[in-house]
Amino acid sequence: MPLRGSLEVTGDLFEPYRLVDADGVVLVRAAAYFRELAACGRPAATHRSYGDGLAALVAVHLGG
Repeated sequence: MPLRGSLEVTGDLFEPYRLVDADGVVLVRAAAYFRELAACGRPAATHRSYGDGLAALVAVHLGG
């Protein structure tokens, strides 16, 4: 199965994860959502959990 997107660890306290497409381009809407999570003080574990869910939805939506 081809890779359709993935959740990447950034090492950045304010952006601990980012969702990218198969070409490595950051998904802008997901990035905005993660910024909202950070602004609300959500821990990195929340970003990871929600990011995993978003990555699965992206894979389904893009036919992966």
